[in-house]
Amino acid sequence: MSLANVGYSSRLAWANPLLDRLEHQAAIVIFGEEPVEMGMAGLQDVLLQRLSDDPATAARFEAAFPDHDRPVTTLHVLQAIASFERSLVSFGSPYDRFVAGDGEALSDAQQRGHELFVSERLECFHCHGGPTFSDTLRHDGQLVSEFGFHVTALYAPEVLADAAHPGIAEITRREEDVGRFKAPTLRNIAVTAPYMHDGSLPTLEAVLHHYEHGGRAGEGHPARSEFVSGFILTDQERRDLLSFLDALTDPTFLTDPRYADPLGQ
Repeated sequence: MSLANVGYSSRLAWANPLLDRLEHQAAIVIFGEEPVEMGMAGLQDVLLQRLSDDPATAARFEAAFPDHDRPVTTLHVLQAIASFERSLVSFGSPYDRFVAGDGEALSDAQQRGHELFVSERLECFHCHGGPTFSDTLRHDGQLVSEFGFHVTALYAPEVLADAAHPGIAEITRREEDVGRFKAPTLRNIAVTAPYMHDGSLPTLEAVLHHYEHGGRAGEGHPARSEFVSGFILTDQERRDLLSFLDALTDPTFLTDPRYADPLGQ
């Protein structure tokens, strides 16, 4: 999933309703064993020594944690990663300019696409709404954080039951949660192919076809979301909707030099 605006996300994995802090998520990636990602389990001392031995990295840790005798620690590594991730803020798309009052920021086609997006006919906004275009949201002033995991009928239940990615059922152990995944942000979606939790849909056109047909498994999926019931689009409406999704691209964010390789490689 994209990390754009991840600091506003109340849940941080495709299929783990318990993972709600970026520091914890980073620890799983670095030290987790099921699955192995960075493979540093049991090698914390090696990791910290490598970071300490690099003069530039060590200097940055000293600047970031000046009140600590040992600036390079596992906790500080996780805090540093999470702090960087919270800086990944993307609200500079044509859509944002339109909402801010620039009536020419969206083309006529994009405005028509937006009307389709927020219509009860297509239901898109229920799972991809709000400022982050996701229903998994955390912000100041909330009494309870919002999060949603949905069955989009990408596969039939019998296929997912034995799959490597059964959805949040792996955590909850509930049959109705097989195939239930987080709805990701749609910001910058036009440049983040492929799509779905397993990358099985190569283009946004394929994603639209998926939802037009009510999912691959269709009505045969007993836990299919009520918002994935299928719809019919004309060719013009499909083009308009794709044009609107393209208007969620934030070129300033995507080309921000602060997010480039700090080593210039």
